[in-house]
Amino acid sequence: MYDQTGALIREVVAKLGDLAKMQDEDARYDEHVMLLDPAATPRKMKLLEFGAGSMAGLFYQLANGHDASMFTTMAEKDALAAKAVTATAQALAGWSNGKNQQRRSIASIRVQWVPDETAVELQEQYGLNWAAEFESRMIQTRWCCVHGDLHGENILVSPEGGVLVIDYGDVGFGAAAYDPITLELSAVLQANPTLGPEWPTAEACRQWHDLDAYLVDCPIPEFIRACRAWSNKLMVGRRELSACAYSYLLRQLKYPDTDKARILAAARQSG
Repeated sequence: MYDQTGALIREVVAKLGDLAKMQDEDARYDEHVMLLDPAATPRKMKLLEFGAGSMAGLFYQLANGHDASMFTTMAEKDALAAKAVTATAQALAGWSNGKNQQRRSIASIRVQWVPDETAVELQEQYGLNWAAEFESRMIQTRWCCVHGDLHGENILVSPEGGVLVIDYGDVGFGAAAYDPITLELSAVLQANPTLGPEWPTAEACRQWHDLDAYLVDCPIPEFIRACRAWSNKLMVGRRELSACAYSYLLRQLKYPDTDKARILAAARQSG
């Protein structure tokens, strides 16, 4: 942002989109993000709703020094990325601390991210014949507010490992372990500097629950271990871990540019 003389006032990030979506994110920020440590979340400056027809803009103030995404960081310094994962867990702890367990069906966890109709279509398209029985199971979970889209581009990292968590369009209630599972799996399913054909192979994905076996030949082992440690801290048990992984993987099947072989191998392991 510049003043009328061209002098820099403040560095900001602007999220532009459909008016209703921007109003929805604005409300989510006020309800949920305000509860978190302000040092790890950008300060909301203004929702501009007028002057662009059906479009609107949310403007956030960025803290100085958070210049690299988590994806960029893990490609350059695996140990620093692992430190940033721990910082992210601490930044979002206000959502999960003190929250009691609930008994819920796996379907009720999945539906937060994939609607029933879409889930059925994906299960039929990819031959997930076991999914209906899997989703009917009841499990213990810690139900709380989660970010909902915590992939590596939505975490900005400082050179010291501090973090700034951005993009609140999907913030809402879900299983506590969903965020760390999303962060871990985004590294092997979404475009980033470390993503390649060498790892994980489909066979490695089938070893996902056995972390030591899964990490053989992994280029970012410290990052993955930090994500899994965060999951283990939040989850009630292994079933919640599987339910969150399944929900995220099914969600990724919707997108045309994700690696379906990896997703399906990991999904069968989670189920």
